[in-house]
Amino acid sequence: MTRTGAVINHHGGSWRDGEEQLEQLMGPFIGRWNACVYLKPDGEVVTTRKRLADWPKLWERHRAGTQRVGMFPTRPDGLCRFGVLDLDAHDDSIPDRHPEAVALTNVLSRHGFIAYQETSRSGRGVHVWFFFEAPGVGVRGLYAFLRGLADELRTKGPVDIYPGTWAGQGVAVLLPYFGGAVNVLDVDLKPVPQDKLEANSPSMIPQVVGPSELSWPPKAWSLPAPVSSGKQEEFLALIEEGRRSGQVFDVGGRPQAREGWRNKIAGAVARDILRRGGTFEDFLAWDMGNIPPLARDNPGELRKWWKWAAGGT
Repeated sequence: MTRTGAVINHHGGSWRDGEEQLEQLMGPFIGRWNACVYLKPDGEVVTTRKRLADWPKLWERHRAGTQRVGMFPTRPDGLCRFGVLDLDAHDDSIPDRHPEAVALTNVLSRHGFIAYQETSRSGRGVHVWFFFEAPGVGVRGLYAFLRGLADELRTKGPVDIYPGTWAGQGVAVLLPYFGGAVNVLDVDLKPVPQDKLEANSPSMIPQVVGPSELSWPPKAWSLPAPVSSGKQEEFLALIEEGRRSGQVFDVGGRPQAREGWRNKIAGAVARDILRRGGTFEDFLAWDMGNIPPLARDNPGELRKWWKWAAGGT
């Protein structure tokens, strides 16, 4: 999968003295330089003001694991080089958020948008990171974009947004790679070393038309939970059984079924389409290759299987 992209950016902006050198040191983690946060050993988060010259030392401490540092995404000029969605799982009643993060990054990747996952210290929460080429994107548009994504993910638990507002400084987010740990994952869930991140990091917000709106709202997307590896193995075993009996055949690389086997594989196919980020229209297109199509005999069955695959009743 190609891991490149470019920002469509109409906001302009420029670097102040010294920031270009710090970008070489810290890669894409570019934000507000006159303030940061520390995570104290007792868990308290302290906000403090810093000078541009202090950041090389702070970053070295962070990478060494002696002082965790947080960055404010919004720069003084109103631009952002990164944004973060925090899929929270601090409460034991909230399930593991990784399936949502995987579904989100898969959908974003198919739309040309690059995202990375960072596992939280609890092991169940996830930070989803988005990076942008210099000079960055407007905070108002980025906030609206992330808020739209967060609204679709809140059903499984809390979601925090960084930048947390489009006005003012906002809230700082703790940076990854603390103690040198490579806890940032690519869309293929492979570790991404920090020194390799910059080459793969530029992302794209399609058609940013101004500082206050996006012409491609994320609410148009579907973010289904992926099928577990166990369910995927069951799906493949069922399809293979149908092939051996001659009731399942392949068209364009996708299994189709004859009457008597359509209902047997419909739910598994629907789950597989959802796992890949497809829609009900994709499920209908699959059914048209069956002999005969299930929609011709009982169209209600298709809706039933789709709802079942999506976790409905």
